[in-house]
Amino acid sequence: MLLPKNGLHSHYFALVAIWLTVATAQAEPASKQPDTTAQSDKTVEQVAAEKPNSPAPDLTQPIWPTTPAEAWPIFRGNSLGTGVSGDLLPPQLELLWKMSVPKGAFECTPALVNGILYAADLDGTVYALKVVDGSEVWRRDFGEDGFSGAVAVRDGLVYVGNQAGLLLALDAATAKTVWEYQARGQLYGANFAGDRVLCGSQDGVLHCLNAKTGEKLWTFQIPDQIRCSATISQGHAFLVGCDGQLHVIDIQEGKSVRDIPINAPAGSTAAAAGDLIYFGTSAGEFLCINWRTGDTIWNFQDKARQQQISGSAALTDKTVFVPGEDKTLRAFRANDGKDLWKYTFRGKLDASPVVAGERVFIGAHDGRIVGVNIASGKKEWEYEAGGRFSSSPIVAGGRLFICSEDGVIYCFGKK
Repeated sequence: MLLPKNGLHSHYFALVAIWLTVATAQAEPASKQPDTTAQSDKTVEQVAAEKPNSPAPDLTQPIWPTTPAEAWPIFRGNSLGTGVSGDLLPPQLELLWKMSVPKGAFECTPALVNGILYAADLDGTVYALKVVDGSEVWRRDFGEDGFSGAVAVRDGLVYVGNQAGLLLALDAATAKTVWEYQARGQLYGANFAGDRVLCGSQDGVLHCLNAKTGEKLWTFQIPDQIRCSATISQGHAFLVGCDGQLHVIDIQEGKSVRDIPINAPAGSTAAAAGDLIYFGTSAGEFLCINWRTGDTIWNFQDKARQQQISGSAALTDKTVFVPGEDKTLRAFRANDGKDLWKYTFRGKLDASPVVAGERVFIGAHDGRIVGVNIASGKKEWEYEAGGRFSSSPIVAGGRLFICSEDGVIYCFGKK
């Protein structure tokens, strides 16, 4: 059932016009996007030094305004959490290689930078694999405390947090520990704002650290657990918490700007487009909220099949794709929430979808990875893997990668 907004017609359409301008700029096709891969491993200071006549950059802004075609450096591809790749996949995907960990399991979404795939498993091991053939560059075992939050890579460092609250920054080439930071609860995927790394934990704290040294800059406490990555946009961090609030936090000071009630706990990473934030809740409700005003622009809830939305949505300039534990992937029109289509799986979805070109991809608990046409909702590609997927796929360099709960990393592309 589509629930209407509350008498905000003129204000709403003005916001939609702003949103479409911002979102379109963030979702240009790969052929029109600038090559941001070369900047993905540069600091803000390095970028500024290359342009000495330009004003100093705002350190609170995302370092990756769009997801580069050759890399997938953080959980949802970019700091805005949109889950949209700048790359195009071949029409027919074939299995190129897979790497199996005997008696292993992956819940962690991997990252890819400079031709190396980084993944971490529930047994406490971090892997670096060559994208070309899956061969091992290095692995490092950190003991029995496993990794379930997503891996992030930036400036030659690999960031990953374990279930005991230890955040590690590893040298991407050697696996040597550069610094570590101890939180009090399980950590989720890191995100970046300028020279800062932000990471949420189940102790209810968003931790903001110097990305190079691990020095604590500030912490932000909420009344309940944080079970998602922070989204970064326009100098703010956005968290949907288990306390039933959307938290808007000033990145520079670590202070609250606004807390917006969302009627239920939530554990998905939000997607941002201008002043609009998109996410789902444990009550099975999906929301589009203007974070500046606190107004709900639109929302959706299937009362007949109400089950939680634990995966994160993928967001283009026109459409938002929402996974549900009711076994459905739904597409809504982004500006007004019109229900466009749904595709039903045999198992629940608690992973997050990724958009690449004209298809949206996701793995399910029924052991399938499926590619669905973004306009029609019709299945165009499928692979029966057999193991459950709670890890989200990533897309870069003409290939799709995904990790399974039975300890396998898969690479698909064109032979």
